[in-house]
Amino acid sequence: MAENKFSTGRKIYISVLFVLLVLTIGFIWCNSMLDGNTSSKESGRVFVFLEPFFDGVFGKGVITEAITRKMAHVTEFFILGLELTLIFVAYGNYNFKNWLFIISEGVFIALFDETIQYFTRRGSSVIDVLIDGIGVMAVSLIAGLISIIVCSVKNKKATKKK
Repeated sequence: MAENKFSTGRKIYISVLFVLLVLTIGFIWCNSMLDGNTSSKESGRVFVFLEPFFDGVFGKGVITEAITRKMAHVTEFFILGLELTLIFVAYGNYNFKNWLFIISEGVFIALFDETIQYFTRRGSSVIDVLIDGIGVMAVSLIAGLISIIVCSVKNKKATKKK
């Protein structure tokens, strides 16, 4: 019988990440199924909640509801990219090929998201796909840089021991 290289803790961690990934995709796609009025009301509530913070940090009226909507796109897809990245890291398989997969998967999910919006008569936007892709790429690039730094430090330590 083949031994499984993952501990029970790691299996649970990976399972939790997959559940979070599915929930995140569901959240993104369910929001796209909302009609324009409902979506606008939801965005308005978030904006009203965050407006005092934005006004304090950026100045009164600098961040609009439209900008808040775009920031929400980036945030959703940043979280999605983080979950995908952490899954590959947990498997010990984070490399350039998988980095490209994470980005393409994020863009595919964004394209599907915009397709849903097309059918709910909210209209789809290539700009939103690009913004969503930026969210996935940002976290993937950060993870890639961290991975390079960690490998570099490990290699230096291994070289010093020899």
